[in-house]
Amino acid sequence: MARYFYLVTALPELQIGLSPDLSLQEITFLLETNLSRSDLAQAYRVKNFFDIENIRSFWSGFPINREGNFDEVSLEEALVGRTGLPSYVYDYMDRYENKEDRLKHFSSLLSTYFREEIARSNGFLRRMLKIEREQRLVLAALRAKKLGRDPLYEFQYEDPEDPLVAQILAQKDAKVYEPPEEYHELRSLYELHQENPLELQKALVEYRFRKIDELVGLEVFTLDRVLAYIFQWILAEKWVLLDRKKGQQIINTIVQGIAYE
Repeated sequence: MARYFYLVTALPELQIGLSPDLSLQEITFLLETNLSRSDLAQAYRVKNFFDIENIRSFWSGFPINREGNFDEVSLEEALVGRTGLPSYVYDYMDRYENKEDRLKHFSSLLSTYFREEIARSNGFLRRMLKIEREQRLVLAALRAKKLGRDPLYEFQYEDPEDPLVAQILAQKDAKVYEPPEEYHELRSLYELHQENPLELQKALVEYRFRKIDELVGLEVFTLDRVLAYIFQWILAEKWVLLDRKKGQQIINTIVQGIAYE
């Protein structure tokens, strides 16, 4: 396994609530000049999720987030020219040919993203994607229960035999949703801030930031630490850029797309 002493040392400390010292362009330069080709591909894959979310923003007519691998022009070219994005994106576009259907069933694409990317990942990236997926499922279950939505409908694109999905569906008739023990803190954050979308989003960002530190552990000069830094940089930047309008939009998408970016 490659050791990246200079790269990790050159990455300044991140802190929630403060704007990162390095821009995304500066971080990208450091990655491209220090990582091996295969490890650089892993770094780009960390940002694949934001490409998927940006597809929804693009189809909705909203500005896209800059954290992905594509800007608005290159994303449109990738969608129209059908090159540069994972094949399952184009399969999804073939299945739902008009924009309205693509937006309506977008949770199907998110579900496919996690299934495909977790299957082809290993190590830290695999663990991180798995936890990200589970956090979204738990939040979606909590939100659906609050709104009185049918979990069978909300999770129609998820594998019912998946342990967490099965645990959620088993409580479809319960008054409240009780997540697995490892997500009790997540439930507490949701219950505390559910009436304030901005504060909820900030609390979730802080929660995810801490969980990445726990996940990477004592690794210092490894690719895992670099990948963790990329994701934490994105979270730190999002915390700074949050506003109330964005917060409300984010929370509204939890049930619609099982995501809260």
